[in-house]
Amino acid sequence: TTVDVAISLPEAMTASSSHLCKTNTDSLCCDPTSGPIRKFIYRFNHWTGLYMLEPSERLAFHAVVGIFVTSSCLYTLCFVSGFADGWESTNLKA
Repeated sequence: TTVDVAISLPEAMTASSSHLCKTNTDSLCCDPTSGPIRKFIYRFNHWTGLYMLEPSERLAFHAVVGIFVTSSCLYTLCFVSGFADGWESTNLKA
């Protein structure tokens, strides 16, 4: 009986693995009729691992990161425009 179990185990694994191949989440969750924005959000959530968070945790994460990115962009814009103004005033004096 031990030999029968050892032989039937790989057959059972093969049968279940062929069944699992039909459950590709990309084709189930991201069908061809969905738009490019929905596909981007789906891929972004999987790439970053945000799909594991609850919706409220995801919202909090995006709020914190959004504030950080927005303030970084504004600070960079302020720095670059100040640098350009200083560059122009230096060239005008010369």
